[in-house]
Amino acid sequence: MLNLDSKYYYKATSFVESFSLRKLDMKPLMDDYPDIRDQILAYFLQFYNLVILQPMQAFKKEIAVEVCRRQDVPHIFRASDKEIADAKKLYKDQMEKVTQKQVDVVQLT
Repeated sequence: MLNLDSKYYYKATSFVESFSLRKLDMKPLMDDYPDIRDQILAYFLQFYNLVILQPMQAFKKEIAVEVCRRQDVPHIFRASDKEIADAKKLYKDQMEKVTQKQVDVVQLT
């Protein structure tokens, strides 16, 4: 839906039951129902940003500081903070696109 590659691989620590559709099968459904696509996309972006991306970046920052204690810590902080700021900007831009589409759909109906 966003045409982006995954940044992380996930491993379940316990048994998980789920249902999923491959992107190939889901795309025609999303094209037929754009309002549902936009709602799913907004939820996905919010979930990804709050549950996966922000904690992962904070964890990476902690690990980098621990590993590089004797090296240039301010450089690590600057790089980590820039990565976090870029991710927040990307999230904001993507959410604006999704919410703009939702507004357009509401205005048309």
